[in-house]
Amino acid sequence: STRVRSSAASDVYKRQKMPPAIQTIMDELRQFMFDNIYSSHSLAKKEEKKAERIVEMLFGYYIKHTDEIPHYTAEEGEQAVGDYIAGMTDVYAINEFKRIFLPDAWNKY
Repeated sequence: STRVRSSAASDVYKRQKMPPAIQTIMDELRQFMFDNIYSSHSLAKKEEKKAERIVEMLFGYYIKHTDEIPHYTAEEGEQAVGDYIAGMTDVYAINEFKRIFLPDAWNKY
C-alpha cells in the first residue's frame, strides 16, 4: 500500500500523545481511509463529480429561493446559502436534490 506523505497536518497528528495501542489503531484507520476512501481509485472518488454537481445545483436553487433557508438574512447572501448546504448530511442533500429537481413520481422508486 502507498504510504501517506508527511505534511504539516500529519506532523501534528504524529505529535499527539496517545497510548501505543490506540496510536497503532489510529494509524491503521488513517491508512485505511487514505487507501480506500481518499484514493483516486475509490468508489467515493469516482462519484465525486456527481456530488459536486448536486451541490452546484442546490446552490443555484437556494440562491433563487432564499426563503427556504432557515434564518436567512440578505446581508449574509451567498455565504448563508453555502453554510446551509455545508451543514447538510449527504443523505439530506440527496433528498433535497430529489425533492427539488426530480418529478414526484420518480421519487417513489
